[in-house]
Amino acid sequence: MKLCGKYLTIVFDDYGNAVSFENKLTSETYSAEDKGEFILADGRCIERGSLIRADVSDDKIEFVYYGFTVSWTIKESYIEKTLVFTAKEQMTVEQVSVFDCEFSDAEDIHYHDDCTIWHCPLCVYARHSIGGVYYGLAYPYWDNETSMMFSPWIKLEAGEIFVSEKAFFGVYAKTGKIVSSHGPYPGAKKLKYHNGFNLERSGLRQHFAGGKVPEDVGIPEEEQDAGEISAMREFFRDYLGEPSMPEDGYFVWQNGWWAGLNCADRKHVDVMKRIGVRDIMTAAMYFGHANHPSCEPNFIKDVLFDPLRFPTVTDKKVEVTTLADGHHHNEIVTEAEAVISYTDEFAAPDDYDDMIRYGREKGVYITSFSTPNNAYYNYPEWLSTDVDGKPYEYFGTKLSCPASKDFMDHHFEMLTAVIDKYKPRMFFFDGRFMGFREIACGYPSIGEDPCYSDCHGHLPGKSRYIEWKNIEDFKQKLRERYPDMCFEQYYGLKRGSTWALTSLNSDENYYEVSCPDDLRFQAWHNEMDRFRPTYMHFANIMANNFDEFKYAMISAVSTSAYCQIASGFHVLAESDECVEFFKKWRRWASENSRYLRHKENLFGCPGDVKIDGSAHIIDGEGWVFLFNVMDTDEICRLELSEITGIDNAVYKAEQVYPCEAEYTQESGIFNISVTSHNAVVLRLTKIV
Repeated sequence: MKLCGKYLTIVFDDYGNAVSFENKLTSETYSAEDKGEFILADGRCIERGSLIRADVSDDKIEFVYYGFTVSWTIKESYIEKTLVFTAKEQMTVEQVSVFDCEFSDAEDIHYHDDCTIWHCPLCVYARHSIGGVYYGLAYPYWDNETSMMFSPWIKLEAGEIFVSEKAFFGVYAKTGKIVSSHGPYPGAKKLKYHNGFNLERSGLRQHFAGGKVPEDVGIPEEEQDAGEISAMREFFRDYLGEPSMPEDGYFVWQNGWWAGLNCADRKHVDVMKRIGVRDIMTAAMYFGHANHPSCEPNFIKDVLFDPLRFPTVTDKKVEVTTLADGHHHNEIVTEAEAVISYTDEFAAPDDYDDMIRYGREKGVYITSFSTPNNAYYNYPEWLSTDVDGKPYEYFGTKLSCPASKDFMDHHFEMLTAVIDKYKPRMFFFDGRFMGFREIACGYPSIGEDPCYSDCHGHLPGKSRYIEWKNIEDFKQKLRERYPDMCFEQYYGLKRGSTWALTSLNSDENYYEVSCPDDLRFQAWHNEMDRFRPTYMHFANIMANNFDEFKYAMISAVSTSAYCQIASGFHVLAESDECVEFFKKWRRWASENSRYLRHKENLFGCPGDVKIDGSAHIIDGEGWVFLFNVMDTDEICRLELSEITGIDNAVYKAEQVYPCEAEYTQESGIFNISVTSHNAVVLRLTKIV
């Protein structure tokens, strides 16, 4: 019996065991020893019984056994496996094995995590001579590096159905091109950063106690074949899809946090109107004055549910201060605040309400960001607590437990009321979500914080799995309710790595970037280590003058299918030439957006090579971006044979930035001049 996908055919024996994997890309067949599946419940192992039947369709095989059903389903570029189990009595499912198989003829079995300090598992490669199999579990916590097991610790009632996390299988062909990576710093290997590539100005140091980045944090250097990376990137494009955006073309929005726009001001809207950007995020939580995930405003904290009611509070005088690291803001309340009444409709403070309404008159949407699991004063039973019953905190603010369905349902109700009131086209989340300390700044270390409450529907200390399922459901419901909104998560889901991008448009990279070169550096690792689709990169424009703005804009355009304006806001507000340049290249990016969604990295990792770059090729033609990170002018040797999708035709290279020029091809090679700390954009076309 066979199941034939686009690249992979799986052969099963009469009992439903996978016995071989046929790689259509290389015409290889790999032997497999399928050890079957099992469920550990209440300390006893439940294995599948005898095979009752096999239900076969064009894209699926279901093996029905006494005990449970195993489904194998063809997806676009891979095959997916799911275990479905019906409880015959009340039980606690402790561990599930979805796939446990040996490739006895493999030359190497290689486990790959996301190359961060959180070490989120992504896949396993069964490497053979000219190709191989990639496989894994679509879940950020595996019990075993090479066997697809996980521990849900979930209670089931008699008759209740449990559907496992999904295992996935695909194949690849080796290219012979080896990509070496040690994760996005730090690692055993020191990168050759130039002076402007300042990690001390980035958000990386938040991840370590005391803000001190150590020499080595245990991210080993790793080698992957480019074919493995390409196959996993195709897998994630299929798995994640491409969520909609609020508008077509090259979408741009203004990040008020990164521009330091800490107060409501109509002038901010005027700048957006002038540059043609229709979305601006305030540097405040829930359209309020508090502007850090540690300080949700009281008109959120004091919410009442059943029915939903928002508090009206007395006015307060707020002073905003910026911490020394430049990343976080604090509020100082100099007058007391008190709840004086409740309303069934959300209302932002008067100055933000005025800014929002003024923005709508100008065609500009004002949005906000929030914590995904903030605490509510009136519902302490939802708090996430440690083994001693003490609530967990994020920068001093208590956290509710995402494993509590009651909390998540009510929080969703509150959040949608906020969105429905002001109808922004985007919304963002920052701060803790998963029960994991992703940063050590303010904490002794990174690590998991399991909830020990006994009233959330999870077993004490066993909140991980239910929490993840609730978070995924929460995001999916938001996406279904607001299909064309842009949703981004900053901190809170990084431990979930690429798996956490479901229903989102992006997250905030590995850490907060320091400059355009750092942006491309992180994008490189997002693609090569974490296999993120190009259109899901978090790209920003950070600049203090016109020259910096041009370089940052070109970097952002090369990196993703949409971007945000960060500190570049202030240059745009003051410089007509910046506005003209921005509009020109945004228009260019909209016209070429289909190319920007497909990216191939050239030469090597930014910071590790003198010139880095990318190719964006469709049907044998497209665009090339080159960036010189050095203090000296350099010549880039662009070999067409190194670019995927370029055929044996004769090509011409037309330079469209920084000036118009045309290069002559010599034996399939172009020699391109790139000045110090500058970019070049080339159009590659065939000569008929």
